Amino acid sequence: QCDYYVATFSSKGPTRDGRIKPDILAPGYSIVSAHSAGYSSSETCETAMMGGTSMATPVVAGNAALILDFFAKGFYARHSADLAESACTSAGGTSCSTQTCWTAGGYDCSLKSISGALVKALLINSGETMTALFSEYYGYYPLFKQPDYIQGHGLLNLENSLSSAGLSASIHMYVDDATTVSSGDIISYTFYQGSTTTDLRVTLVWMDPVGWMATMKQVLHDLDLTVEDPSGKVWLANNRTWKGTTDELNNVEKVLIDDAVEGWYTINVTAHALLYNTQKYALAVSGNGWVTDVSTSSYNATDVYQCEDIQTYDGQSCSTLSAEDCCNYYGPTDWQSNTSTPLPGYCDKTCGFCFTNDDAGCYGNSTYDDDDDNGVKGLSAGVLIAIIVCSSIFGACILGIGAAFAWQMWVKNSSAQKASATGDFPADAAAKKEATGQVIEAEMA
Repeated sequence: QCDYYVATFSSKGPTRDGRIKPDILAPGYSIVSAHSAGYSSSETCETAMMGGTSMATPVVAGNAALILDFFAKGFYARHSADLAESACTSAGGTSCSTQTCWTAGGYDCSLKSISGALVKALLINSGETMTALFSEYYGYYPLFKQPDYIQGHGLLNLENSLSSAGLSASIHMYVDDATTVSSGDIISYTFYQGSTTTDLRVTLVWMDPVGWMATMKQVLHDLDLTVEDPSGKVWLANNRTWKGTTDELNNVEKVLIDDAVEGWYTINVTAHALLYNTQKYALAVSGNGWVTDVSTSSYNATDVYQCEDIQTYDGQSCSTLSAEDCCNYYGPTDWQSNTSTPLPGYCDKTCGFCFTNDDAGCYGNSTYDDDDDNGVKGLSAGVLIAIIVCSSIFGACILGIGAAFAWQMWVKNSSAQKASATGDFPADAAAKKEATGQVIEAEMA
């Protein structure tokens, strides 16, 4: 185990809406590299020592290229085929010695072209936990279990993610780059860990739909990654097991179990209410074992996006908009008729000012607010005025919106009240799936 230190000038998180940054670290302190001849046409063998993202970024880019090459040249396909007999035997299959690929476990033994999401998942899955943050003035600040806002998901090391060897390798890898989920879907992977000296690493990544930069919560689709170990303990992604709540902010979720005990693990990917019909994801798993089975189940995703959940702030208190006002103020009057489950009306989310029942938003009750932010999330009169100014004076529009946003970000409300709703996500026709400006859970500041 080496000691790894984060440079004091390394960029740190979180983002404005609380997402984990950086994603991954790479060497970028006093790195010697080739030095160009500038505008001269002459050849040079000079080198230069530099630090920062100018040196770290090429390291990550080069590792990403290695991942693409690893799959393109069939190394993953060969590795998957090598695990077929063992996976088959663990699953209680028959004629396992003749297995050329254990497809029941979701292995794709011909996978050679992969998505950007899987490249990202494999990079992040490889991260080594850092030892400390180094400061020339204050010394060393110890770091602990990743991820955090200083080291992100740790130091890039592809030896933790990729394996081209067969059963003799200490690390076996598994990827899923083809599964698409809908609201309420639960995809379960049964994984057998055969060694107690190898970490179990699982990383979930998805490319979230295009949102709106002014929202207080950028991620629109909430997928959750959990891992249940042989003792029945459920590990929550992004080091949130101790907190007991799943991550609703990031589109990267990782579970790292150091020296995972031998036995059966269940890896679950759960899709909650989605703005668009479906969401594709990439899953990367590494450990000393294999996936024996993949199954699908579902639950009733009850997060309903309703007009009654939109709040406005008049400077003193929060109030609920009527369904009519909701659609007049917040976008096209795109109504959803639902006779089985009475709803007060559903508004198109093009303007991005609606949010879900599982976030306290304007209610100011952190019991229901997973972001632990009691700030007002509705549109204020100031913001409305600023939008009106947009239509006539461009310069005043920029100043007006900026001032209104800044003012409202600091407003707090203490009223505690929880909205209630039943039913599933509104029908497809109610959401304009092709629009790129739609935002749900747009907790406007």
